[in-house]
Order: sequence, then structure tokens, then C-alpha cells
Amino acid sequence: KPWGIIFERVDMIPRHPVQLYEACAYLIMLLILIAVYKKVPAKLFTKLAPGIFFTYMFTLRFLLEYTKTRQADYTTTLPFTQGKMLSIPFILFGLVWMLWVFKSLNTPHKE
Repeated sequence: KPWGIIFERVDMIPRHPVQLYEACAYLIMLLILIAVYKKVPAKLFTKLAPGIFFTYMFTLRFLLEYTKTRQADYTTTLPFTQGKMLSIPFILFGLVWMLWVFKSLNTPHKE
């Protein structure tokens, strides 16, 4: 039998419990952020945390979209689901944020 949960009010098709996957992944994200917090200076962490958060969270959401059923009929002709398309800008934002942080570390500051 396939792994999944059957929602009897909708149909008898087993579906992935994506909400549980997300909850576990967010717990892992919390642990990652705590580990980074303990390893890097506090000033660097406050700059780096938003980039880690956006990149991890929305990459995860992008990947979990593969386990979901299509939610809207108008997205069937598109290469990505709406959830994936909405995640891409935030993934890029997080990557650019972290790139900016690391670039600012290597830039000499005027005093």
C-alpha cells in the first residue's frame, strides 16, 4: 500500500501528509538556526539568520510542492505550480541576502 493519509470526505486517494513533513522540516530549521547561533558571533548571526531562514524555508516549500496535488486548474498548463512560482523569489531573496552578508564581511570598512 502507498504511504499516505486518506481523506474520506474528499475521496479515497491516499495523499502525503505534507503538513507533517513541513512541521518536521521547520523543527529542523529551528535546530539549524540554533546551531548557527552557537557557532558564529551574535552580530553575524543577526545579519545571517534572515537569509538562512528565507532560503531554507522556501526551498523546502518548493520541494514539498512535488508531494502535493494540484490545487488550481489554471496551473495545469504551467511548468510549475503556483506554490513553486511564489517560492522562487523568496529563495533568491535569501541567497542574495546571504551573499550580501558574506560580501560585506570581506569589504574593508571605513572608520
